[in-house]
Amino acid sequence: FETVHIVKVPLANIRSKASLSGNIVMVAEKGMNLEIIEVNERWSKVRVLEKIGWISNELFESEIQAP
Repeated sequence: FETVHIVKVPLANIRSKASLSGNIVMVAEKGMNLEIIEVNERWSKVRVLEKIGWISNELFESEIQAP
């Protein structure tokens, strides 16, 4: 089994730091897979399309998928 992390809102800002004041480094679209690097209380550091940044934990969901 594998845990996948998927954007659940139409557009999610990926930011340069774990804060709304962080610059937007890219915008992820609903359904895009995120690779989680680090998890904090409210934000997660992710890699998506070769870019790394922070996303609010409220903007994605995690699912367990069978191989």
